[in-house]
Amino acid sequence: MNRIIIFYDENLQKFTGIPFEEVKIPNNFTFLDFLHSLFSSYPEIPKNIPPGKLGFLLNGKTPESFDILRDQDQIELIVINEIRKLSQEEIKDIQKEIEFEISYFINRYKIDILFEKIKEVIFNEEGFQDFCFMIDDFCRRIDVPEESMRAKHILMKAWLYFPHRSLGGLSPIEKRFES
Repeated sequence: MNRIIIFYDENLQKFTGIPFEEVKIPNNFTFLDFLHSLFSSYPEIPKNIPPGKLGFLLNGKTPESFDILRDQDQIELIVINEIRKLSQEEIKDIQKEIEFEISYFINRYKIDILFEKIKEVIFNEEGFQDFCFMIDDFCRRIDVPEESMRAKHILMKAWLYFPHRSLGGLSPIEKRFES
């Protein structure tokens, strides 16, 4: 058995009645298992918090559905009231982080693709299916499941933060806040 610590923001404390709790979980318990357990324990959370408005951090980072929870992991739950518009400088910084992470996978696992090709596929997409094929091909070459999931996450982030021709040269993040 492992123990995790869950922290609730002030909005969620209305439903939990507590600011944090320590919970015992079985071995190989995934983040998705945690969510199911959380929503079973506190059914008022999904009834009152709309999809997309509940944020999660696992040890200070965004979790993946199939992340395995470990002893003493800390999960923070936060109600997201508004997503603010990012400046062009912030978007460029995020793009640099994405390029760095994808380049890590390319070099670490000797994946035969250039980062520029990934940006080209995103820019010239004619639907999400093409990109999904590239993600599958990219991640199939990564033999560590946790690393493969991390690569999928960062590739999805690239989809959101890099420009698409179909969006007039904007990224989906930029398009969302277009006036």
